[in-house]
Amino acid sequence: MVIMFIADAMLGKLSRWLRLMGYDVEYKSDFEDGEIIANAAERIVLTRDRALFERARGEGLSTLLIRGTGIKDQLLQLQEEIGIELRDTPESSRCPLCNGELEKVEKEKVKGRVPPEVSENAEFWICKNCQKIYWEGSHWKKIRERVKDVQNPKK
Repeated sequence: MVIMFIADAMLGKLSRWLRLMGYDVEYKSDFEDGEIIANAAERIVLTRDRALFERARGEGLSTLLIRGTGIKDQLLQLQEEIGIELRDTPESSRCPLCNGELEKVEKEKVKGRVPPEVSENAEFWICKNCQKIYWEGSHWKKIRERVKDVQNPKK
């Protein structure tokens, strides 16, 4: 089963994290409630807004009221209540900026478009939509630590 989301304007950080984990998340920082409702078919509405949550439920849409304010609590809630898989590999990611699919590219195709200090052994992905280039840099260590922290919460 493919899980897709649409998130309200209060959940930008969560949207980026879910995209990094490979989930299709429709998100804009200026989403209006009506626009979210109109575009929610086949998606789970994620919101921190109780009124939007109630409206979406009233429309028969799948929705989840996000209670936590921190990313760890939010991801834990999604894992517990929806059963999302917490992925921590760049090859399963989507573009955190535009939600586009990433595809692996050869180093030669990105030469001159990445900082010179990027490792010769790095693997590269490019967003099919916005053309932004990604590689497994030091930030992935932090992402993996966060995923591990959510997977093994201290009770």
